[in-house]
Amino acid sequence: MTESALKQYLNTLPTGENVLMVTGHLAPDTDAVVSALFEAWRLTLGGTPAVPLVQGALPRETAWLLGSLASAVPTAVAIDPARHLVLTDHHDVAA
Repeated sequence: MTESALKQYLNTLPTGENVLMVTGHLAPDTDAVVSALFEAWRLTLGGTPAVPLVQGALPRETAWLLGSLASAVPTAVAIDPARHLVLTDHHDVAA
């Protein structure tokens, strides 16, 4: 996987109702963002259209790490609950 291949993926993200949204937790840090990004890319390469989604703002250190690719990573304030969703770097504490 090369930077140019990642750039091409981010610039041509799949669209449509059946696209999986891949996201980390509500307070994204670099590992949550990178986990979502590369899981979405891996799924897409395997034939399942997927889009990485950062909940909230992209952290500054993650933007620095991604460089010119940072602006292509989708962010959202909220995720539509009707969408297909894959969670990465996420857990809930059992009650």
